[in-house]
Amino acid sequence: ALASGTLTRYTVTFDLRGGTAGAGFVASTTVFAGGTVALSIPSKTGFVFAGWYTGDTVNDGIFTTTDKVTGNLALVARWNPVKVTVTFKDYYGDTVDVQTVNYGAKVTPPAVPSTIGTMKFTGWDKAIELNAVKDDLVVSAIYVAGTYIVYFETDSASEIADVCVYDGEIPSKPNNPTKEGYTFDG
Repeated sequence: ALASGTLTRYTVTFDLRGGTAGAGFVASTTVFAGGTVALSIPSKTGFVFAGWYTGDTVNDGIFTTTDKVTGNLALVARWNPVKVTVTFKDYYGDTVDVQTVNYGAKVTPPAVPSTIGTMKFTGWDKAIELNAVKDDLVVSAIYVAGTYIVYFETDSASEIADVCVYDGEIPSKPNNPTKEGYTFDG
């Protein structure tokens, strides 16, 4: 059949599914019946190449360089997302939470103590990167120590507890004190 030119040929096409072509890639090739086809390895940011498949469903199998071509074939690249790990540390450096997410995913930080002693939690040191995580991260809690104690002098009226106020904060107005025979004026 080869000598007479009657050997059947089939077309094999490749769909990168958003990936970038690897060395030696051709979008379509012709193969003699029963022959094999060279397969390139594409790349895709945030994903690991899982192989060339005969379709997108669970029933479609992987196609390798040793498989014989027995008809026209459309091969599809399959991708597995890269997993990244985000580790959250508290003020003391202890691990508060570890989250494993897909590349580029948003991460929701865990709850941490709002205060430690007289220090106040103000956020995470890499908060902006948590919107689209692309690498393993260690994220640390940030606390500020700029505190002031507000004392309320009540001139022998009912006592008002002292309040710890952080730098830049406005203290909350306490309940008015009471004193027999007097009206509180401010």
